[in-house]
Amino acid sequence: MNDVSDSAPELTRPTHQEFELKLEKLLEEAERMRVRLMKKYQSRHMTAVGVSIFSVFALGAVFGWFFLIETQILVAILAIIVCTFLVVYMHIWADKPLRAYESQYKTMFLPQLARLLGGLKFFPSRGISANILQKTGVVPKHGLYRAEDCFMGRYKGVKVIFSEGRLYPEKKPGSHTVFDGIFVLLECPEDKFKGHTILTSDMDMVEHYAHSRWKSLQPVPAETDEHYDPAFKLFSNSPETATNIISKELFKELGEASDIFNEAPVTLVFFQKKYIFMMIETDQNMFEPCSIQLPIKTNLHGVECKKEIDQILEIIDIFDLYKPKN
Repeated sequence: MNDVSDSAPELTRPTHQEFELKLEKLLEEAERMRVRLMKKYQSRHMTAVGVSIFSVFALGAVFGWFFLIETQILVAILAIIVCTFLVVYMHIWADKPLRAYESQYKTMFLPQLARLLGGLKFFPSRGISANILQKTGVVPKHGLYRAEDCFMGRYKGVKVIFSEGRLYPEKKPGSHTVFDGIFVLLECPEDKFKGHTILTSDMDMVEHYAHSRWKSLQPVPAETDEHYDPAFKLFSNSPETATNIISKELFKELGEASDIFNEAPVTLVFFQKKYIFMMIETDQNMFEPCSIQLPIKTNLHGVECKKEIDQILEIIDIFDLYKPKN
């Protein structure tokens, strides 16, 4: 696992007003970057189109001369190759500002946004270790795991890792995924739980795993307030521990987390004494830039991102309510 550094500063939770004020300044800076690269792209695109049109006409003249008049077929074929290379090169050259925009969005803008979210660190291509995922008992079988857009930090002594994760059935990425969503790992500073406990609102997962992968776990009654949806099922090989750590407050926070992600199923796992893993299946892609033609203000999900981070931290806060029972 890509651990959060022990020297990482403790996360703070800025108020909504503080966050929006700083976000506005960051947006202004990001918008200047976008406009600069957009103008560069438009200029290069016009140049590339002009060169391509000229090359096609020039190719027609050169090809016709050497193929029909001079009957030098090799020279005519060489002209086609040179023209094709020039057209392809010009379009690659014209698209460089687009790639620069995507790169700077991930390497400059998002790290600054992460800092605004209370002091988080952002890594474009890191995430939770595959070894950790296998130990949760809830991750679908897969051939390839890809993680990206990872936020890391520490809150109340708890290490936090939050990233997008995709699981593919084969060992190479394709259009089909067996899972696409959010992975969250919380590591407590000391042992806090006994056994292995799974709490989930994913009824498909329950149907497939309850009598196979989870056969060493037993169902535990999980009473929740009728106002909180979706319904949850609880399984554990330490029922007493499961009863101690599950509460209506936690059900409420998980229900709100589901709402933030368009009522997506939520799964929570307590394992190896100090780890808490959360999995939310959603096709929302919060951290990719939209078209360079659109102002960042129209496609930025900074406020939504803050809601997601706050919801994760709320789950950590809930554990202050738990008192170990003898």
